Amino acid sequence: MSNLFSSTIYNVLEKSIDGATLRHQVLSNNMANIDTPGFKRSDVEFKSVLRQTLNEQGIKGNLTHNKHIPIGRRNLDKLSATVIRDNSTSMRPDGNNVDVELESAEMAKNTLYHSAMTQQLTAKYNTLKSVINEGRR
Repeated sequence: MSNLFSSTIYNVLEKSIDGATLRHQVLSNNMANIDTPGFKRSDVEFKSVLRQTLNEQGIKGNLTHNKHIPIGRRNLDKLSATVIRDNSTSMRPDGNNVDVELESAEMAKNTLYHSAMTQQLTAKYNTLKSVINEGRR
């Protein structure tokens, strides 16, 4: 049963939802500090790291047992989102670089992304639920 939920698609969806949740917190923090002098906005770097991890080329060993050594595979369990601070720009004379329109747009985009990932994960679980329920008949 552990192999059923430890497949790559479940790990990717779970990590994507975690990354979107962290990004929402970071963007909310940016909005909360829009009037704080000297505050620098932050963002989360996750999608590019995930994309790079999933697109890695090369020889990959097939894992058929949980004690097999992963050859050529990057462990998705260790993949995590990183918060980065933008110290290079300044929107106002007080040093604050939060743009409310940018933050609102990024938050809306992140909400759609989170919703899409959640729907995908729900669909996967519903498929499993259907298979389990239909197997009893």
